[in-house]
Amino acid sequence: MATRREILAAAIAAPMIAAPAIAQTTGLACLPVAATAEWDAAFARYQSAKDEDERFYREVYQTEMDPLDALEPPYRIAHVARNGDSFTYTIDPRCNEYDTGPIGEWRFMKDAIEAAKEKCAAYVAAMPAARRDFLNRTTDELGGAAYDARWALFRTPAPDLKALEYKLRMLMEAATDSIIEPPEIAQIISDVQLIAGNARGRP
Repeated sequence: MATRREILAAAIAAPMIAAPAIAQTTGLACLPVAATAEWDAAFARYQSAKDEDERFYREVYQTEMDPLDALEPPYRIAHVARNGDSFTYTIDPRCNEYDTGPIGEWRFMKDAIEAAKEKCAAYVAAMPAARRDFLNRTTDELGGAAYDARWALFRTPAPDLKALEYKLRMLMEAATDSIIEPPEIAQIISDVQLIAGNARGRP
């Protein structure tokens, strides 16, 4: 089952890019960043947001939430009808009521639904709802802040070819899960023009 962070990563459609200092551990070439004030400041903001996001997720979120995975009940339950046909139903007692009485529409799956209810109750009781909400909300907020800082860095003019190369690697990573839009290409063109000393875009 996908973790909450995996779902968030899919939603933003672009994995985090490792900072140059740790790039080798992620399979990226080490990319030094030019000593230009604006770029350095944007990179520092991104690195700080990324570090805080990863620290919270590693030290707090995973530490508390991972043990609950074993309690996570199955929400897709297969059922074989009397005629031998097999169907898979999505059962989530946290959000829905299931009438399993003698004439209820779900009576044919009473045992499976009752078992799911017990598992759901144990899962919910394993952590106070307020704490679960805090962990989920905080990791979403920190992940969003890191994502915003990442693309703020991308929008910062690249001062030299090393910074431009870093941006292109960001796009290459993003292209794994999403389509590169015209504004991203326009940013790269602008960077090339600036680096070439042609800030006004003359041909």
